[in-house]
Amino acid sequence: MDAILFHPETSTRRALILALGTYGTEGLSAGEREPLIGKLLELYRNDPDSGVHGAAEWTLRKWGQQEKLKELDAELSKLKERGERRWFVNSQGQTFAVIEGPVEFRMGSPPTEPARNETIESYRRMVISRRFAIAVKEVTKEQWQRFERTNTQLGLPPNFVKQYSPDPDGPMIGFTWYIAANYCNWLSEQEGLPKDQWCYLPAEGNAYAEGMTIPADVLERRGYRLPTEAEWEYACRAGAVTSRYYGNSLQLLNAYARYHANSDEHAWLCGSLLPNDLGLFDMLGNEFEWVQDSVSRLAPKRRVAFSDIIHISEFVNEKNPRVLRGVSFLYRPAGVRSAFRFGYAPALRNTSFGFRPSRTYH
Repeated sequence: MDAILFHPETSTRRALILALGTYGTEGLSAGEREPLIGKLLELYRNDPDSGVHGAAEWTLRKWGQQEKLKELDAELSKLKERGERRWFVNSQGQTFAVIEGPVEFRMGSPPTEPARNETIESYRRMVISRRFAIAVKEVTKEQWQRFERTNTQLGLPPNFVKQYSPDPDGPMIGFTWYIAANYCNWLSEQEGLPKDQWCYLPAEGNAYAEGMTIPADVLERRGYRLPTEAEWEYACRAGAVTSRYYGNSLQLLNAYARYHANSDEHAWLCGSLLPNDLGLFDMLGNEFEWVQDSVSRLAPKRRVAFSDIIHISEFVNEKNPRVLRGVSFLYRPAGVRSAFRFGYAPALRNTSFGFRPSRTYH
């Protein structure tokens, strides 16, 4: 087992740990199982790689160790420094993968990709010039409820939420883009970040609505925000150049994504299926995820590298749709791809709209 858990090749180690979760504990005696669980918990606590951290979490949950994971998250959320870890747990118990910049990758879909939408999936080189952090899971119902205590007017009927996200640890549904931005500012406040580092400026009357502003220096601020579209796709791909972060196979899709064939028309527990190599769960399927960009920022085809940095403040309005990525539990396989994108007015609320927070990490 040490050869599996401490394999010198990180990508191999991730895969072997996930294989343990698939295998289960039935073939192990108590004398074998308990020491192995202890080693997996140690990896979950200390391994610097966010992918190994995610793989250990998935395997431990498959082995019924949810309570021990919650105890460790409570411990990790109190750490002042992340040390060598390429991930951290914030005060709300949300885990973030830290991605070192600058990075450059191919964004969009190549002409040979099946089911490609050439109009909105332009293929281009994209540069992300900074280090950033992105949540490994979508915002859950439990996390949302803490925010809702001071924002009661934004809630949805409990029976409605339960119908489309029945698990207590499932994703919160029904986010508008404005509500997601509001939550990000609230999260910055909970983390004790100064107000000049918050990423969204409300409209008149402190309203998160049409007329609010994204400041020009938003990607230099330390506050929580929605990921840029480039950050989202880079994190989703996790180094893969295939249509999905695990490859192209439709046969494997059930193991990684909740979509129309395996969802029973509702969202599932966050992280119920396999993570990608960065330890991120549900990047495909489960819930559509709002990102920061507007649809109009889609880059034309040119042989240059693009950046996601904005140079002037941006006013948010209903005539300029914002982007959603990742598709939902209702989608068919053709849309369950890393490059698939969709746009809606920021005030639109839907049962399949969620998000995961991000931040520039100085």
